[in-house]
Amino acid sequence: MYIHEYQAKTILYKFGLPIPKGFVVKTKNNIESKLKNFKHMPLVVKAQAYTGGRGKCGGVLIAKTVSDARKKIESMLGMKIVNAQTGSEGKTTWAVYVEQAISIKKEFYLSIIIDRAIAKPTIIFSAAGGINIEELAKKDMGQIIKIPIDITTGPMDFQIRQIIFGAKLNMACFKELKHIIIGIYNAFITNDASQIEINPLALDMQNNLVILDAKMTFDDNALYRQPNITKLYSAKDSIPSEVEAAKNDLSFIKMDGNIGCVVNGAGLAMATMDIIMQHGGSLANFLDIGGTANVESISKAIKIVLDNHKVKTILINIFAGIVKADMVADSIISTIPTLKTKPNIIIRLLGTNSEYAKQKLQEANINVFFTSNIEEAVQKAVANAKQTG
Repeated sequence: MYIHEYQAKTILYKFGLPIPKGFVVKTKNNIESKLKNFKHMPLVVKAQAYTGGRGKCGGVLIAKTVSDARKKIESMLGMKIVNAQTGSEGKTTWAVYVEQAISIKKEFYLSIIIDRAIAKPTIIFSAAGGINIEELAKKDMGQIIKIPIDITTGPMDFQIRQIIFGAKLNMACFKELKHIIIGIYNAFITNDASQIEINPLALDMQNNLVILDAKMTFDDNALYRQPNITKLYSAKDSIPSEVEAAKNDLSFIKMDGNIGCVVNGAGLAMATMDIIMQHGGSLANFLDIGGTANVESISKAIKIVLDNHKVKTILINIFAGIVKADMVADSIISTIPTLKTKPNIIIRLLGTNSEYAKQKLQEANINVFFTSNIEEAVQKAVANAKQTG
């Protein structure tokens, strides 16, 4: 689950971290009153959308006067941010965060993530922070420091020194950097975060470290014990098809390609996506129907995938076990007549009752391609997608 920058900063402020003063605007009606009560100039005006790279898309602007701030806030509310992270559909800005501008001497990158290879929270730090950190990560990994954290101890002093020496920083910042890293780590653990990213962590002209931008994501599987975090979620800021999928207990992520996938099991879904890409296909989504799928949820999954106008081909790949193949066939047979568009449907079924499912699909006389071979299914899907554009 994602939250906005202003929400992340509110959380981090509670852990005693250095956050510039600011306020959020959600409607044009309250711009005047907010600006009137805020006595800090100049200001930074920031679009609040679930994406990075806002600065390169006009989503982060400096305002030197109240009048200038008003105009920039008004223009930013409702604007769309389109970049590599959002895809061509972009993200709409429903809120704008305004904060005190800080004169910056130096920018750093700091984040904590879960390194799944070693099953530990890991600090990532670079002395080269800012808007080009992604390009740096591709070109020069030597400038990026990774420090795994033992959850029984948290960040240790020697690890803070390791970061300072590795990034060639002045030891005078040890105490302040330690305070920030421990605060971020505590926020990470306390809130079941999967990532906290500070970019940039800035050194101001008074040599103080300040958190200028913050991104937090959370482990969906832990939200049941984080009711205060769950309240921060905004369906309006999310992709409608992903919201609809979540309501139906489907694991779904929309992508930018034209081959829709309906698969059971996250591992099989990832493998299916890999094979499609190896054959030159372009993926429209990740979708795992899970182990408790029924006729209704599978039907809903197909319709959610088709909600993307780019999708003209769907690959249904089911390894039947708990989810029986004949039940999947029943869902497909009942769903196809209700579809507004008539996509190419490729079905690969294997496992429990798969022969019975094949028989049902043949007797239903519906226009689908059936196979038990994944390579054949993918090749057919990619070929169909290319023919339909």
